[in-house]
Amino acid sequence: MEDTKVLGYVVTDFLGNAASTLNVTSNAATLRMRLYFADLKRDKWELLAGQSWSMLTPNRVGISPLPGDISYTMDMDIAYQAGLVWARQPQVRVVYKASEGLSAGLSVENPDQYIGGANGAPAVTLPSGFNSSEVDSGVATTSPNRMPDVIAKLAYDTKVNSLPWHAEVAGLYRSFEINTFAPGPSSVDRDSSATGVGGSFNVDLELMKNLSFIGDAYLSDGGGRFIFGQAPDFVVNPANAAGAYSISTLTSRSYITGLEWKATPATTLFGYCSTVEIGRKFDRLPNGGYAGYGYPGSPNSQNKAIDEFTLGASETLWRNPAYGALQVIGQVS
Repeated sequence: MEDTKVLGYVVTDFLGNAASTLNVTSNAATLRMRLYFADLKRDKWELLAGQSWSMLTPNRVGISPLPGDISYTMDMDIAYQAGLVWARQPQVRVVYKASEGLSAGLSVENPDQYIGGANGAPAVTLPSGFNSSEVDSGVATTSPNRMPDVIAKLAYDTKVNSLPWHAEVAGLYRSFEINTFAPGPSSVDRDSSATGVGGSFNVDLELMKNLSFIGDAYLSDGGGRFIFGQAPDFVVNPANAAGAYSISTLTSRSYITGLEWKATPATTLFGYCSTVEIGRKFDRLPNGGYAGYGYPGSPNSQNKAIDEFTLGASETLWRNPAYGALQVIGQVS
């Protein structure tokens, strides 16, 4: 049909987890799937299924899934800016283009009960006796989840003085669940659940020819995973009188402001200032210790705030529409 468009999109690399014997005989580098989705457009509707950038990731144009329309900074390793809200994960999304400049979308995406972690240890201090396999501590990748994350976005594109302006708002809904099971005479088999929410407001405004202002703001209660994995979603409370554990969500927020200037057709200069702020929640244990996040004497993996300042330049040495481009990027953060 003339008004129907179908797109298949795949991006891969060889940066997956490879065996320690990779270079001994077979040199079988692990292929990693970054993006793989099918996208169907018909009239004012668009349907996407597969792995793509989360709908919560800021856009430059509409609610497009294409990398060139997504605002994940111009850093040398894209998306590696503290405070940027993003994920690449399996999803099914529906987008309705109400008019030339107005789009609305709803996405159901892969969930993850994330409590943060590094070097094999969780960022959140768990109470003694809790089964840590029920959460993702940065090591376990098979933790159970109650339901997919649900994300909604409304985007508006217009022109001011013939220059493109983009603004959007997005909302996040999540659900967490843990189970306490202790067999024996004092058996316990009880579920505990909690709800996580978040919201963002993002703009990409071309203030003058080739000079754009980037502004992103995100606030959540239980949505820390989307801040580049730098904030936990929740803490696990110590067992109550009945012996059951429960969940308390953690607040988190992040901000990015920046400028991107295409100084010449081949040279782009960029700079960003960003911050992440994470709340704290903890309980004092009978033995004098603590469980939770941000307690007195907590390990330095339990960050209260992270700030980053970035300056960079991208120089295109060669470009061909059929074969791509050769670029040199310099960056200091």
